[in-house]
Amino acid sequence: MPDKIKVLISGLPGKMATKVAEHIIKAEDLQLLPYALTGKEISDKSVWTGGLEVNLIKPEEREKRLLELSGSDIVVDYTHPSAVNPNADFYC
Repeated sequence: MPDKIKVLISGLPGKMATKVAEHIIKAEDLQLLPYALTGKEISDKSVWTGGLEVNLIKPEEREKRLLELSGSDIVVDYTHPSAVNPNADFYC
């Protein structure tokens, strides 16, 4: 079996991001990475979804932490619309 596609979800613990994360965890060909971008207003350090703990990374932490943790094949972004363009620049 080929390697699983690694997926980074941004926008946890939002409802849509959580629902998609749960489906990724169940998929045989996908792997949800254990970290995600989140909004600056989120106080949680991590969330549990589908039996996996996902560490939440705030905007001011992303450059330092995500560069250490790089390795996603796909990024799915469910963050606030005001964050989408800066996030897209960061992903590139």
